[in-house]
Amino acid sequence: MPTLDSATVKRLKTLAPHRSAELERLVELTQAPRPAVAVLGQYNHGKSSLLNALIGKDCFSVSDHRETLQTSVQVHQGIEWIDTPGLNADVEGRDDRCAMQAARSQSDVRLFVHALDVGELDASELALLRELLDEQSATGRPTLLVVTRITNRSAAQRERMLKVIARQVPDARLIAVSVSSHRRGLAEDRPGFVQLGNLAALQQAIEGAVLEANQVRQHESALIVSTLAHEVKHRLKQAYAQHQHAQDQRQAAYRALAQQCAHLQQRIATEIRG
Repeated sequence: MPTLDSATVKRLKTLAPHRSAELERLVELTQAPRPAVAVLGQYNHGKSSLLNALIGKDCFSVSDHRETLQTSVQVHQGIEWIDTPGLNADVEGRDDRCAMQAARSQSDVRLFVHALDVGELDASELALLRELLDEQSATGRPTLLVVTRITNRSAAQRERMLKVIARQVPDARLIAVSVSSHRRGLAEDRPGFVQLGNLAALQQAIEGAVLEANQVRQHESALIVSTLAHEVKHRLKQAYAQHQHAQDQRQAAYRALAQQCAHLQQRIATEIRG
C-alpha cells in the first residue's frame, strides 16, 4: 500500500476529525516495516518481565516502582516488541494516552496483562479490554489476555480466580503464565517449572498471530480506507448541500431585490406620469 503523504493526512483529518484514530492506524500500516507486539496493562503487573522472558534476554527495565514512563521498543527476530507505561499510574493520564497510542495505532498484536494475585479485572481494565476485543471482532487484529504471577497463589486459588476472570471476558483468549517459574526452570534445568510457567503456549499464540499479521493488515487497511472514503464522501455531500443552499439563498435574495427594483421603477414612472 502506498505511503500517505503529510498533506493528504492533514486534509483527511480536516474532513473527518473524529476518525483520527483510524487515520493514525492507516498511516502506521503504510509505514511499519515489520509486525509489532505491544504489551499493556496496569502498573506493576509484570509487563516488562513478561517481554524479557518472551524475547529471552533482559531488554526492558524491570522495577518495583514506576519505571516505564514512555513507550520502549526493541526489535528481536523480525518483530517489534513494545513496552508501554502502566495504566492508571499517573494522575494526568499521560501514561494511559501513551499506552493506548501503542495499542490502537502501533501494534498488530496486543497482550493485555493482568496479575492473578491482584484479583479479578477492575472496571477500568474491563472497559479497555472490551474496547480492544470489540475492535478485534471488527478488524481481526488480535488481543490476548495474559494472566501473570499465577504461582503466587495455590493451585486451588489459581483455578478459582482464573475461572472468575474468564467469566468476566468470556470471548477473550486467556493464557495464564508465570515468568518466575519459567526462569527458574531454565536456570535450574527443571522442565516441570518451565511447563508450569506456560510461556510456550503464549509464544505459540503470538507466533500464530504474527504469521497472520500481513493478512490482517490488508483487511484493516481496506476497512479503514472504506470508512474514510465513506466519511469524506458524506462530508463533501454536506459541503455541496450547504453551498447549494447558500447559492439558492443568494438567488432568492437577487430575485427579491429585482422585484423591489421593478416595483420602485413602476412607482416612479407612475408618479412622473401623474
